[in-house]
Amino acid sequence: MNRSADIRALREFYPGVGLTGEYVKLLLHQEAPVGGAGTKTLGRYQGCGLTTERDKLLVLHADEECTTSYADEADAELLLAEAPDTVMIFNHNQSLRYDQDPAITLERFLSQRRGPAVIAVRATAGEADEEHMTVKGRLVTLPSVRRVMDLCHSSGGIWFSRFLAGFDAGFFLPDGTGPTGLLIGVCGTESGMAGFEAVV
Repeated sequence: MNRSADIRALREFYPGVGLTGEYVKLLLHQEAPVGGAGTKTLGRYQGCGLTTERDKLLVLHADEECTTSYADEADAELLLAEAPDTVMIFNHNQSLRYDQDPAITLERFLSQRRGPAVIAVRATAGEADEEHMTVKGRLVTLPSVRRVMDLCHSSGGIWFSRFLAGFDAGFFLPDGTGPTGLLIGVCGTESGMAGFEAVV
């Protein structure tokens, strides 16, 4: 992901404890030119999700160099508005761990976002979407890897992806459906990254 002087903030939908946000910070740091304008520390990190998750995120990300804030998911539509200095992150993986459907879907996020973005999506390796039962007893529909890549491609921009087969497979009951994994998608770089393939 290009780490230019224009990127000053991260906004993550359904951040949980913020591990995906930290991963994106690492990607930005690795891509920064040594001594260049892009090496400036990010100034803002904002989470958006369930109110019950607010305090946990704020405590874990207390940082004098990066202001952390949290917004309720009721404001998610407003927060999808274009913010040219912000990397938007959609953490579908974390949203599946709640007892309710998220206010913003992956499809909505991809159709509305502008500029650099990162997605972390629990997906099935099969040809079509599949229903899986979580260990919490919630039936969820996982998109196929192909459908997620098609959605990314249709949303515009240059995307790169990486599929981690078998990621946290124990979160789903062994119900005879196909294998699952975590699909990471990145939009905002033209040169790609190690381990990622271009979405076509």
